[in-house]
Amino acid sequence: MQEKMNQEKYALAIKELMETPCTAHDIVEATGVHIVTAQNLMRTFLRHKIVHVSAWDPDSRGRDMTPVYSFGPGRDAKRRKKSAAERQRQQREKKKMAAIVSLRPQVIPDYIPEIV
Repeated sequence: MQEKMNQEKYALAIKELMETPCTAHDIVEATGVHIVTAQNLMRTFLRHKIVHVSAWDPDSRGRDMTPVYSFGPGRDAKRRKKSAAERQRQQREKKKMAAIVSLRPQVIPDYIPEIV
């Protein structure tokens, strides 16, 4: 069962933020609250300039998805974005490689043993 947010949990969250930059998942580990509660807390801190986004953690596909928060005011880090031209170039390259693989001749063995 997830614990409710109280003064003790706020203190632990702020302590964690003051020690090292952390994500909402790190706050969950430190306080034991639900991830949604931790994300709402971080958004509230961000809105009131108690924290700022110092970096972004990439997901398994390399996209910047998880904000890393640092204590104190500061400039928020920008997310990396691919331009439309870069996305299109990658898509064309993918199609080209798929066409090359499909055109490769299939090896058929000369001798097929008979099953008796």
